[in-house]
Amino acid sequence: MAWSEWERYLDQVTNCVVFRYDRADIREELLAHLEDHAQCLMEEGLSKEEAAKEALLAMGDAKEVGEALNKEHNPVLGWIYRISRWVLGLLIVLNLPTVLTVVLMILMTAGQVLMGYDEPRTEEYGAVVWEIDPDVKGKSYQTHFTVDYVRRYEDGTIQVGYRSWSDLFPPSQGWSLSLSYEMEDGERVFGGGSLSSGLISYGEDRLREPVVDDALYVVYYEGATKHRIRIDLPEEDGIWLAPNWMGEEDAP
Repeated sequence: MAWSEWERYLDQVTNCVVFRYDRADIREELLAHLEDHAQCLMEEGLSKEEAAKEALLAMGDAKEVGEALNKEHNPVLGWIYRISRWVLGLLIVLNLPTVLTVVLMILMTAGQVLMGYDEPRTEEYGAVVWEIDPDVKGKSYQTHFTVDYVRRYEDGTIQVGYRSWSDLFPPSQGWSLSLSYEMEDGERVFGGGSLSSGLISYGEDRLREPVVDDALYVVYYEGATKHRIRIDLPEEDGIWLAPNWMGEEDAP
């Protein structure tokens, strides 16, 4: 009997709400309130039937409650909310390839950050003779970069490790970052290396020319403007590359 009275009450309240899409949520919320109130009354000593009736009486007149809820659930605002959800869902579907690309880039970037740089190539180039943190930073168009280390191996190979990333909302399309290296007199030092992809990219360049100066210059361009950043190298005797790099039996 009590349940049927609850059902009639909930029907009367929700029928007053013009925006029918909200009726189910309103009904569920009111039913939960009735059940909680009845449970509290039973814990105070009332029977299940008595508690159900008392909880229903405490809710108030169904028509008054329904009219008040109808004012809160304005049909105009309700339609705006539902249409906004539909539009958002449509945009997500239409832009799913872009969203998947962004997610993939984020995952790739997370992987690159976790992996970082390759381990020193001690088997290929020999042990690391020295390694410095030059604290070199720069920006080419919308791409930032920082040189994290310069490392020299036993065979003379010099390796430069750097990170690069672009502005999230660049004002214009710029060129991709391209670093090169020179000695004090401007003579270019040729090399090769690798560059990962992602929102943050990790690059490692290995210089193929003998470096005998006490400094190495990182070079990059912005249009016709050339930038050179000096990196001081540790003092030592001449640095030469391994025979397998120079194509000779013995390095000079």
